[in-house]
Amino acid sequence: MSGRSLDGVEIPDVFFAHAPHLRELWVHISPVEISFFSGASPAETLAVCAAVANEALPGVRPGFRMVRDHYYDTPGLSLFRQGVSVRAREYQVNPRPAYFEVIAVSWREEVVGAPAEARGNHVLVQSFERSERADFEATMERYAAAGLRKTASIAKSRTVFILHPGLSSTETGEPVTASDTRLLVGVQELVTSDAGLRLIVDELHDSPFPERALVEVEFGLAHAAEGVALAARVRALLGERLREKALNKIAYLMEAA
Repeated sequence: MSGRSLDGVEIPDVFFAHAPHLRELWVHISPVEISFFSGASPAETLAVCAAVANEALPGVRPGFRMVRDHYYDTPGLSLFRQGVSVRAREYQVNPRPAYFEVIAVSWREEVVGAPAEARGNHVLVQSFERSERADFEATMERYAAAGLRKTASIAKSRTVFILHPGLSSTETGEPVTASDTRLLVGVQELVTSDAGLRLIVDELHDSPFPERALVEVEFGLAHAAEGVALAARVRALLGERLREKALNKIAYLMEAA
């Protein structure tokens, strides 16, 4: 399998998982986000965001995941220097039977039409119908053998309120919403046309930042007005305890190094 390109940056093949039994699912998405570090406790941050989400969509039920993101780069940090990061995301709790995914994010190009206060990302995910811990460990061994450089490792509990589901299409043009997991079986490629609207709260268990919580309002351009209003509501309730998160997490860590 050859490497993949993201925003014109070639991501070497070694970053992606390889095993004949892994049925790959490639996901392409370009959301924009307004995000904050929260100086309030994770519990208070989550309570405030749950209230905001329920104002926007009464009765919305959150999803929950526990993950550890392992960030890797080439020995010379060539991806970071081009505005791209790669992480292997290991799941301790995941509603899908995938133990890990490989996630590449580019912040090198602006998303045309995004609100001024929002930051755009282009994301490529290598996921799987099913993967096990052994598959993740084999990928980590591959990274080590290739001499890839581990730049960070961050564990977090993630709570997600989906206010509008994202909409994607398969390689055959069949529409798939974010909640329509039955259609993921046998699908090889998903391209997102509408990222929907999500309110995300991360509790950082080993935070490298002064704060222990993150808030992200993530949306597609079709929901930009709602996304901006949602972020404003969170900002009004948590006030000065919020710090704008203008960069990707790894960019903060690498610039501080």
